[in-house]
Amino acid sequence: MPLHYLQGLRDTPLPVTVTDPEGVRRIEMLLAAQLLVARLERAGVYSMPHAATVLEITADGFALLQRLDAKARTSAPNG
Repeated sequence: MPLHYLQGLRDTPLPVTVTDPEGVRRIEMLLAAQLLVARLERAGVYSMPHAATVLEITADGFALLQRLDAKARTSAPNG
């Protein structure tokens, strides 16, 4: 899930380059949702990206992560 991927990026020193196809696909989705700023690297104009460099998580991305963390704290079982 892309949101779990975003959570992992929060603790990663940026910029980071991702080359595995699944990671690039997740970054494309997070980029489309404007949750991060990234640069996609393509071999040609119409080709699929073969790498992505995550430059930063946007303010909206951090706000979403905070909401997810708050929801996880309130739904965690006590005891």
